[in-house]
Amino acid sequence: MYNLFRDCIVRLRTPSDRGTGFFVAPGLLLTCYHVIRDTEPGEIEVNWHDVGYRSLKVETREQLDLALLWVEIAEHPCVYLDRDAQPGDELYSYGYPDQDRDGASITVECEGPGDKGQLLTIKDENVRPGFSGAPLLNQRTLKVCGMIQRERQIKVNANPKILRGLGGQAVPTGVILAQWQELEEQNRQFHQHDKRWLEQVPVSCPHNLHRSGVKDFVGRDEVLETLHQQLQEGEQVAISAVAGMGGIGKTELALQYAWRHRQEYRGGIGWFSGDRVATEIINFTQIYLKLNIRDDLDLRGQVNYCWQHWFSSPLIDGSQEKVLVVIDNVTSYQEVKDFLPPANSQFRVLLTTRKLLGKPVQVLELAELDEAAALELLKSLTETARIEAELEDAKELCRRLGYLPLALELVGRYLDQRKSLSLTEMLARLAKKGLTHKSLDEPKDEMTAKLGVKAAFELSWDALDAKPEAQQLGCFLSLFAAASIPWDLVEKGLPEWDTEDLEDARVDLEELHLFQSSQLHPLIREFFSYKREEFGEVEEMKGGFVAAMVEVAKEIPYPITIELVETFQSAIPHLQEVARELLEFLTDEDLIRPYTGLGWFYQGQGFYDVAEHWLQKCKVVAVTRLGKEHPNFANSLNNLANLYRSQGLYHKAEPLYEEAIAINEQSLPENHSQLAINFNNLAGLYKSQGRYTEAEPLYLQAIAIDERSLPKNHPDLATHLNNLAGLYSSQGRYTEAEPLYLQAIAIDKQSLPENHPSLAQDFNNLANLYESQGRYNEAEPLYLQAIAIDKQSLPENHPQLAINFNNLALLYKSQGRYTEAEPLYLQVIAIDKQSLPKNHPDLASHLNNLALLYKSQGRYTEAEPLYLQVITIAKQSLPENHPQLASHLNNLALLYKSQGRYTEAEPLYLQAIAIDKKSLPKNHPDLAIRLNNLALLYKSQGRYTEAEPLYLQAIAIDKKSLPENHPNLAIRLNNLAELYRAQGRYTEAEPLYLQAIATDKQSLPEKHPSLAINFNNLAELYRAQGRYTEAEPLYLQAIVIDEQSLPENHHSLARDFNNLAKLYESQGRYSKAEPFYLEALEICDRSLDSEHPHAVTIRNNFVKFLSKVVSEGQELVLSEHPLVQETLAKIK
Repeated sequence: MYNLFRDCIVRLRTPSDRGTGFFVAPGLLLTCYHVIRDTEPGEIEVNWHDVGYRSLKVETREQLDLALLWVEIAEHPCVYLDRDAQPGDELYSYGYPDQDRDGASITVECEGPGDKGQLLTIKDENVRPGFSGAPLLNQRTLKVCGMIQRERQIKVNANPKILRGLGGQAVPTGVILAQWQELEEQNRQFHQHDKRWLEQVPVSCPHNLHRSGVKDFVGRDEVLETLHQQLQEGEQVAISAVAGMGGIGKTELALQYAWRHRQEYRGGIGWFSGDRVATEIINFTQIYLKLNIRDDLDLRGQVNYCWQHWFSSPLIDGSQEKVLVVIDNVTSYQEVKDFLPPANSQFRVLLTTRKLLGKPVQVLELAELDEAAALELLKSLTETARIEAELEDAKELCRRLGYLPLALELVGRYLDQRKSLSLTEMLARLAKKGLTHKSLDEPKDEMTAKLGVKAAFELSWDALDAKPEAQQLGCFLSLFAAASIPWDLVEKGLPEWDTEDLEDARVDLEELHLFQSSQLHPLIREFFSYKREEFGEVEEMKGGFVAAMVEVAKEIPYPITIELVETFQSAIPHLQEVARELLEFLTDEDLIRPYTGLGWFYQGQGFYDVAEHWLQKCKVVAVTRLGKEHPNFANSLNNLANLYRSQGLYHKAEPLYEEAIAINEQSLPENHSQLAINFNNLAGLYKSQGRYTEAEPLYLQAIAIDERSLPKNHPDLATHLNNLAGLYSSQGRYTEAEPLYLQAIAIDKQSLPENHPSLAQDFNNLANLYESQGRYNEAEPLYLQAIAIDKQSLPENHPQLAINFNNLALLYKSQGRYTEAEPLYLQVIAIDKQSLPKNHPDLASHLNNLALLYKSQGRYTEAEPLYLQVITIAKQSLPENHPQLASHLNNLALLYKSQGRYTEAEPLYLQAIAIDKKSLPKNHPDLAIRLNNLALLYKSQGRYTEAEPLYLQAIAIDKKSLPENHPNLAIRLNNLAELYRAQGRYTEAEPLYLQAIATDKQSLPEKHPSLAINFNNLAELYRAQGRYTEAEPLYLQAIVIDEQSLPENHHSLARDFNNLAKLYESQGRYSKAEPFYLEALEICDRSLDSEHPHAVTIRNNFVKFLSKVVSEGQELVLSEHPLVQETLAKIK
């Protein structure tokens, strides 16, 4: 003790004085103010272990001569501060007087308080200079009760001029702590972690505590503090209970608390067993308190006699001391309450119990250790380096043991005996034998616990002998996965149970901490599973559980929303448990249900790898039990193919679809509706690949089956008609698509409620068709109708609503109604973020569309980060060669091209083409689009010889994959013609323009904006050739079309007016050119940003026009329009 005490003390030196100080908390030194008075920061030298340090003044109390200093020293001890100092106490101190550089000790006697309690007086030995700031160790308590301030001087022979030193004065610890209230808590916390001081203090109270075998008690400091606070509350006897499941460490916690706080319970600490509490109280009083108990009293009377005469014991010094009564393993409060101490503020009662005790007991529920504390416990039982070397296995071991202290201690001691045993092998042994493994069943003699884990659980099981329903419920709950258990699933799995009986059984389990927070501890679950197999009704129990989970699986939809993900999330671990462990209890009919439900749950969130795992497992399970000819095996193939198709893995999906069809053609009637679904799915795959000629007969076959096997107005027929119409629309066969869409709408109106989401989808599809044809006025009300239906029939953040808003926004964008489109896109993205996973491909698509809008408006700086975000999402959520990724790369390249960032655009185009070549058929229309766009880039750079073969290749692909009059083909022809015009190859360009116009006239409505573009381009060719009379009617025709098909301020009209004005300018018809330039500029001002490339081009053309007029001296033909006159003034 004295060596430790001296190790807490330092020598202090300043430019003007010297003295002593001592550590009271980590980094904090206490000394007298006068020792460090008048110093500047850094002038205080601290010498500890013959090493010098610099200290800063922290806080002072000049009137009380106190100073608190900070110094950066690691691993130092601290004194234990205590207020107890009585007259006559022998006090020991150690300090650094002037003449003793190495320090010296003194022993003095406490005379008692002086100076109104602000100081202690000490006598016997003189306090020399340099002892100021030295701590006083009370030899009775072995704690520091004060700090020496200065020597005490008295007069000799009453002569005021002759003084002699005798003893000294000290500042009591109570005065010090009153100045810095937080210091006491810091000091206590230090000694809770650093036990060296307390281990030197002898227990000064009668007790029967046994020693703990735990080397380091980890992870419970906050619980111990809370427990201490509970036990100090109230004027009456304080009763607190530490409650928890078997093996959680209740007894160890109580033991640790008693040892840590034994100095505060000097009235005694009694440790009693809950089943023998009365006799043990009597024995303790006789043996440890040396009291004689009257034998003429009954048992209860004898216990009361013990409490009444407790403080008569000659071994207890004082009648105001606190007493701690610990009753371990209480099974019922009623059984112990008659033997508890009377209402006396000196008694504190601590109970440990597996049960939830009611009032007046304050219950402190003990939870499992966290991972960090569990690892620390393992390290304390075996070598730290061993745990660190196999850290991941160590973490898995903690998880496997459920962070249960008893299990961790048993396994830790087992490992310590087997130094060469790896944690991997330890995990394997536990996996093989579980609770029956010897490491969990053989407590060591030095341990507080005397039972293994299984035996500890058996005590709780035996407590339920009178409640077989609770035992049966525990066994049923063990069928669930090691996760939170939704109670509604329990009710569904036990439908024959009375609700109240089930509730009572749950309460019984909860009272024993066997079922906590809707979950079984992993080891309790394992214990219950052993017991479950002993039940006669175990088969029925498993069957009920599986049946309940199958019903959940049937309810999981595809696609799934975030709201529904949250609804089903809690059931998923238990559905997985059925799929992994209870396969034999699934009927043939329901065999694939759990696997399909799991696959859809993860596929809908974009977790394709997890979805594939379950759908692949579904395939294996189905073929193993049902064989290759069973329809459910075909369904498993179909579901897996759907997953691959959604990922763009067409080569994997196709053979699965084909195999499913072959099976169902043999095992089902020829017109079975499932065959129609199979044909429809394969057709959808072919459509995605651009294999239109292969898709069409499959769609027709599906429709034919539906017409023979289903009622004439069945919704499935409407779905398949819709899909065929979608194929025709993709091919530009609009006149064939429209009646199919209308037929689907008619069927759904007859067979479905008026606000059914399928009807909304029908309207949406027809609107898409009309938009493709430029029939915007017919498309808009259909989009609005679809939105109105979905708002009534779907949740407000449903993904389908996002799709509908997106489509309406696309329509507005096509019309140049940008201010109406933007808020819709933003609404779409907001819905996606609420209803879809953060990296869902649909969110990427909708962000892409908003970026396209910004690009159309020339808001390039806003568009670029959106494109980059889109690509990031696509890379995370889609396979590396998915066509959708190619599309996003293509769009970013288009943006860079618009900005003239050609070197950044080119590699993106090339990357997109490479992806399409890997993932799509060689003649897919999307590949033609990418080649066309790269050609446009090369044309912009003047790289004509590189552009031409790309255009030709794109045209060749379209001619093979699209109908001969498809609008996309017209676009390619027009672009090649533009290239030839740029090269001056007019004779080659003209027939291409004419062919493009002829194609659009056959495939599009007569007022479609694409026709206006073609007329404009041909007119530009004629203007370049000087064929002005042929160009003019084409320009005028383009204007008429755009005025009828587009909003009045659409930027395409600005282009039309600009081009016609250029024609008139070329002819010298300046007075006719001017109003068209002005009209074009006004449209730009209304519809485009001032820096938009179109607006900049038209403005420049106007300035060049006026400059030309001025240079030719023709100003008189110009109007007095303000913009004209303002620009002329600038030119001049």
